[in-house]
Amino acid sequence: MKDFFNRINISRKFTILVLCASVLASVIATTCSVLLIRSDLTEEAEAILKTVSSIKHKEITLYLEKIRNDVINNAQSEHVEHAAQQFSEAWSALSVEGGQTKILKDLYINNVTLSEPLPIGKKDQLYDAKDGSSYSQVHKKYHPWFHHFLQSNGYYDIFIFDTHGNLIYSVFKEPDFATNMISGEYKDTDLGKAYRTAMELAKGEVAFFELQAYAPSNGAAASFIATPIFDGERRIGVLAYQMPNGKIQEMVDLSKDAGVTTQSYLVGGDGKYLTNLKLSDGTYSDDMLKTKADKQVTALIEQGKNAEMMVFETVNKAGHDAMVSVAVLEILGKKFGYVIEKERDEILEPIVDLQIISYTIAFVVALGIAGFGYMQANNIARPLTDIGDAYDKLNNHELEHEIPHTERLDEVGLLARSAVVFKRHIQENMAQEESMKQAQLDLADRFEVEIKGFVSMVAEAAAQLAHAAQDVATTVGKTTDTSMGASHAAEDTAQNVHSVARAVEQLSSSVRDISSQMQRSNDLVNESVRRAETADVHAQSLSIATNKVREVIEFISEIAGQINLLALNATIESARAGEAGKGFAVVANEVKSLANQTDKSIVDIARVIDEMNGASNNIVHSLTSIKDSIRNIDSSSRSISNSVQQQMQTTNLIAQNMQTASEGTGLISEGLHEVRVMSAEADQSAGQILDASHQLSRQAEQLSFQVDSFLHRLRNGNGGG
Repeated sequence: MKDFFNRINISRKFTILVLCASVLASVIATTCSVLLIRSDLTEEAEAILKTVSSIKHKEITLYLEKIRNDVINNAQSEHVEHAAQQFSEAWSALSVEGGQTKILKDLYINNVTLSEPLPIGKKDQLYDAKDGSSYSQVHKKYHPWFHHFLQSNGYYDIFIFDTHGNLIYSVFKEPDFATNMISGEYKDTDLGKAYRTAMELAKGEVAFFELQAYAPSNGAAASFIATPIFDGERRIGVLAYQMPNGKIQEMVDLSKDAGVTTQSYLVGGDGKYLTNLKLSDGTYSDDMLKTKADKQVTALIEQGKNAEMMVFETVNKAGHDAMVSVAVLEILGKKFGYVIEKERDEILEPIVDLQIISYTIAFVVALGIAGFGYMQANNIARPLTDIGDAYDKLNNHELEHEIPHTERLDEVGLLARSAVVFKRHIQENMAQEESMKQAQLDLADRFEVEIKGFVSMVAEAAAQLAHAAQDVATTVGKTTDTSMGASHAAEDTAQNVHSVARAVEQLSSSVRDISSQMQRSNDLVNESVRRAETADVHAQSLSIATNKVREVIEFISEIAGQINLLALNATIESARAGEAGKGFAVVANEVKSLANQTDKSIVDIARVIDEMNGASNNIVHSLTSIKDSIRNIDSSSRSISNSVQQQMQTTNLIAQNMQTASEGTGLISEGLHEVRVMSAEADQSAGQILDASHQLSRQAEQLSFQVDSFLHRLRNGNGGG
């Protein structure tokens, strides 16, 4: 992965990094915003649920208090007291005529006195049965008021009992009418229980029984509230209301604005629903007294206090996450719970479109930042590529091209100006190398001319010396063979000796010339050494310059590190600034990323400078090798000079021998007896001269070969061989 990333050029790499950073920053910022909004929506929904629950709690409480006050106030009013007394008396009067239950049911339920019975649910519209009984008279008197009161307040039914448990009056005349709540068939219903409880209560107290299925109302849910009726201090009966389920249902329901998934219902102490759920089409479910609330709701109702509200999250009966608000109602001696449920998806629905818009904006912003980053990356990468190409051309000694971007004032411009300095050093080194090469060629040409002449002279002298030695040997032979031509031989010998002396003199002169030329060669070699040392100094100066460039790069790296540190501090400060510092955090991250990229680029530049430094070190090593080779030439020249000195000694020896031969010929006239002795000496001297001439010839050939080899290496720039 690292190698793959290193193969990507800087512009693409920087674009990828900027795109990833901007996308990541945008996603993080958007996600944080979404999460904050989700939290705000959740808190807002919780606050709304609490507010609505509080309002509904007060509304239901006030309504139940109103019912309580209604039943107490009516029970204590003279109108109801008189009605209870008169209905009780009329009931008793009917007992004379027969069973009250059958009579009243026939009159007010079966409507036997009417031509056509009223339909069920319309029995309350019969004010007078017109049977002439006292009960019908009392009913005609009081029923209109109770009927109007019931309709005005929305009650389901109103009951009056005597002290014997007889239901002597009701508005709707359901099957429980005219029955006994102590011994009758409905004695075990909640209405029977409410009656018996109220009979035990003091004046102004009420008995309340929450919703249960009530058979006389066709099994519908019914709740009852009852209170005793007194005439002064005498208990004369019980007044009871069958509470208005529809009205309570309306109070529990919420408006359509509350939401599609929002449900509200009333829960009893046993956990059963006391109201139905209003469906989205306006109809109601059939949950009343059939569905039990969540155990957590039931527990909160049991443990909570009046007006206490709790909000929690759970899974509703549809299997969806929902927020639930529970408000505890404690009234009429009973505990209830007003519950509101709202599914979490609906609570967070406003954020769905916001999420799409936010992430779309974040993506577009990220693309914009990436495009800007791509342009900035090209602004850095392209000049670096141009400078890299310029360095490649400099390495190939293509010096005719100009170094680009030297006018920039940033790090790219600094690198370009460093390349200009590098180019100048290369030009200077190439000029010095060319000068040294030309000097070597000139030296080789001069050396060739001089040393070749010297070698030719040595070869010629050797040939002459061999010839002279051969002549001496021939002359000595002739002298040995005959004594008769002694004088002539002596003259010939003298002449030959003079010739040899001249040749030896020429040889001695040539040897001296060779010695002089060798001395000049040594001087040239020393001059070459000095020039090589000068080149070495320049190469070391180049190495020092590259080290200074490295120091500049290290200084830039320190600046990049400080920028990175400042970016980190900026990021920390932006985090402390919270929402206001988010934009600054993005810029700080971009500065930090640019500092990191600058640091990486500096590492690459440092690597290139190290390669330049290595190249300059190689130049130093090459110059050192050249100096060593020139010193080897100097050593060879000294060896040749020593050989020439030895040849001079040999030549002097030959000259001395020639002098001896000359003196010998001068003594020929003194006596022939000395001729043989001198001939033997001459023969020996001739042999030595011949050997010396052969040796000199071989040395001349070897010297010629070495000179040719040296000149070949010198001209090809490899003096060290």
